[in-house]
Amino acid sequence: MSSISHPVWQKIAITLIVIVVVFFLLFGGHYWLGRKEREAMLGYKPSPVPVNVVTATEEEWTPYMTSVGTLLARQQATIQTEVAGIISQVAVQPGQAVKKGDLLIQINDDVDAATLKSSIASAELAKIIRDQDRTLIKTKSISKTELDKANATYLEALASVEQNKATLAKKRITAPIDGIADITLMRVGNYLDMGGTVTTISDGSELYVDFTLPEKAYPQLYVGQRVTFTVDAYPEESFTGYIQSIDNLINPQTRNISVRGVLDNKDNQLVPGMFAELRIYDKHPKSVVALPRTAVTGSLYGDTVYTVTSSDSGLVTKLVTVSTGTVRGDQIRITKGLQAGDRVVRDGQAKLRNNQAVTIKAQQSVSSTEPKHAEGESP
Repeated sequence: MSSISHPVWQKIAITLIVIVVVFFLLFGGHYWLGRKEREAMLGYKPSPVPVNVVTATEEEWTPYMTSVGTLLARQQATIQTEVAGIISQVAVQPGQAVKKGDLLIQINDDVDAATLKSSIASAELAKIIRDQDRTLIKTKSISKTELDKANATYLEALASVEQNKATLAKKRITAPIDGIADITLMRVGNYLDMGGTVTTISDGSELYVDFTLPEKAYPQLYVGQRVTFTVDAYPEESFTGYIQSIDNLINPQTRNISVRGVLDNKDNQLVPGMFAELRIYDKHPKSVVALPRTAVTGSLYGDTVYTVTSSDSGLVTKLVTVSTGTVRGDQIRITKGLQAGDRVVRDGQAKLRNNQAVTIKAQQSVSSTEPKHAEGESP
């Protein structure tokens, strides 16, 4: 019995030894491999990421305020009739340029012309009678009262002539100003009521643009201040005028101040009634730090940029929170967080992180794409 069990226990012991050895080999090898991997990871340095870099520079921007307004004709007259009647002549077409005194519409005046002739004849007769009475008074053939009565009759006849002439003139409707007639002209044969509108004449050679600004802008306004604006009809073109007048009070309901600008429009490129988006420029430029808009990343937590700085291991990125101002073309003003001379990643921020090793692929300085006279930013 004992001789039989001895080999069995021997086999069991060998099996256990083999299992223990295999266990230590497996887990020991796994631990050794993991340690080697950790050591390799600790010693791993990713390749630097190539980036485009822009150097922030200090520039002079002219501050401006923004507003919206409406273009108005410098002179505009709505022509209405003082008398009623049937139109016998239309002397001007819609959209036609007219001069002051040009005939617009003639109202039938046949009856008035005949009445004038009758009143003139009555005046001439009254004059003859008065002259005869002046001769008779010298011989005392009539009394002074009769002469006074004849003189009064003559003066009354003259007044009637003037009245009829005025009525006749009112039926000849003329342009009170130089300008362009609109499309509301009546037709021959139409009956025109007293007070009826004939047309509106607008002088658009010089235009007003009326707009409002908050009361805090009042100290920055002055007569002659440069104003530029755009209209939907010419989205790629900018027009320039100047402030002509500033209201002398603040609207107590809106807390805004009314301002009127004026601009030359001799080529009639613009027409009254157009909607305008305005920039009102300050008198003096100011120094600002600006970056391309693509260099700034916006989020719920604020605006950030990646700056590129030197370290012992080379160039690395640094995530910086910045405060931004207004936009001019493809540039944005940096009001806080950067200084002139700082190098900033221009684009491709999604592939970067803080302390990321980088190499500079291309570097440039900030430069404006707008003409110098149109530079600006809101204060």
